[in-house]
Amino acid sequence: MFNGEAGAVALNAEAADQVNALMRAAPSIDGTIGNLKLAPRQLVLFPDRFKSDAPEKKRPDYWGAYNPGDGTPVVRVSAWMAKDRYQNAM
Repeated sequence: MFNGEAGAVALNAEAADQVNALMRAAPSIDGTIGNLKLAPRQLVLFPDRFKSDAPEKKRPDYWGAYNPGDGTPVVRVSAWMAKDRYQNAM
């Protein structure tokens, strides 16, 4: 399982803008999906244990959820540990 927080900082923003974004109060709305409770901006990924059951299907390596923390619904996410046809990480 992977568990972390998605930052509120744009990596291409100016340094002063990044510092200001980090100093602002984080959103404080918890989210739930099923019986999983997520803190604001929390991202959780679990290994897909059913991937090997059907190798012909292009199932993700990880599945999980992300809580934006601003009152919008929790988002289901999938992740592949692979590269696309242009050799970019997926």
